[in-house]
Amino acid sequence: MEKIEEIFRGYKAIVVDDQEIGREIMADMLEMMGFNVDNAPSGEMAIKLISKNAYSIAFFDIQMPEMSGFDLTREIRAREEGKIPIPIVAVSADIFCEKDRYECIEKGMNGTVSKPVRSEVLIEVIKEILL
Repeated sequence: MEKIEEIFRGYKAIVVDDQEIGREIMADMLEMMGFNVDNAPSGEMAIKLISKNAYSIAFFDIQMPEMSGFDLTREIRAREEGKIPIPIVAVSADIFCEKDRYECIEKGMNGTVSKPVRSEVLIEVIKEILL
């Protein structure tokens, strides 16, 4: 059985969170899994990075001050017309219930992860989306 860091080696992820500690924790976890990681403190910065880079997966904090994760997802999806859509995972400190998960999917996201993020949950969500 392949090690998790070998499965995701060469994959590229972007983490978008207005809180530096949130970005650092998520980036560290993803890097230990083999991902190359970029991060952005805002939706505007994320749009710039996503327009210049090909990402395997994105993690958007839902509650950011200037552009929420939902608004960012809507903007990214609008720019993807005719392109392969990037898988987007909603990240939130609020506990996700089934209604919340459904709302995220309905708004164009592909999965959800609750903060504090647990590596085993993160791995399962990523596997479900990418493999």
